Amino acid sequence: MSFLLCRRVLRLHCILHELLLRGLSSTATTVGCPPQPPSSSSFAVQFLTTSCGLTPAQALSAARAVRIDEKTRQQPESVLALLQYHGFSETQIAELVARWPHILLCRVQQNLAPKLQFLTHAGVSPSLIALCPTVFWRSLDGYIIPCFDFLRRFLGSAEDIQTMLRRHIWLLQYDLKCAMIPNIGLLSEVGAAAPAISKLMVTYPRSLAKNHERFAEIVQLVQDWGLKPDRNLFLHAVRAICGMGKSTLAAKLELLKKLGWSEEEVISAFRRSPLYILVSERKIISMNSFARKLGLGPSDLSRHPKLLTFSFDKRILPRYAVWR
Repeated sequence: MSFLLCRRVLRLHCILHELLLRGLSSTATTVGCPPQPPSSSSFAVQFLTTSCGLTPAQALSAARAVRIDEKTRQQPESVLALLQYHGFSETQIAELVARWPHILLCRVQQNLAPKLQFLTHAGVSPSLIALCPTVFWRSLDGYIIPCFDFLRRFLGSAEDIQTMLRRHIWLLQYDLKCAMIPNIGLLSEVGAAAPAISKLMVTYPRSLAKNHERFAEIVQLVQDWGLKPDRNLFLHAVRAICGMGKSTLAAKLELLKKLGWSEEEVISAFRRSPLYILVSERKIISMNSFARKLGLGPSDLSRHPKLLTFSFDKRILPRYAVWR
């Protein structure tokens, strides 16, 4: 057995040696080795720097994602021409291509042109589109148009839609209809006013895009803590809890308990100023220590929870210095 094994090993060694002598290393790509990365002098890198305005580092990275050569340059050139036609500046084009190089390979007439025409007509500026190129992944008829129809239905004016998108362009990546309608419906069912819901959508839409099961838990918690859905503070409270994970909220409640707050004081403070719950644990500890130096306890802070939201260095200490 050992003799046969030695013969096989020797034969394999000879075969490998022969392959090396023949210089067949060039066939490495056919057996699964990755192709060589583009060099700084390649056509793709040169095109991306000179025509698209990318930095050398950005161009090298983009050239690994898209294949551009002398024979196929007409396609990316037509994309650049379309972007320029729709008012994209050189800086915006560079930002867009750097974020998503594959846009240079998109079909102009079938894909990009109809979407750009719709978005610009809807008031979405080139600067916003450059920040969210993933919108081009979406179907115009199946997603983009229904998304804007949904926003018009709940916000009414094009101006409100534009304001919302300027603040939260990332929304164009979401299926808003599926994500928000169940949550909006729930708020309406419990008695929240339509204008207040619309305002929440414009200012903090991420809250309404939360998982419906978790959103329902949050709405119930806020009600259990004594906030009425028809009051203005109700949606502020919902937004505050939506801005935290379950574990973060639990840790913060545990911290307040360790600092001497009773459950009633925690809830009472929340009813007065829901946003205090978003204050960092570090700041809560600092304010608690400062309050103790002044002879104040948890009950005093719970009656004035808004103090926790003020800047300690820029507001609390200067006012304390004047008072002292």
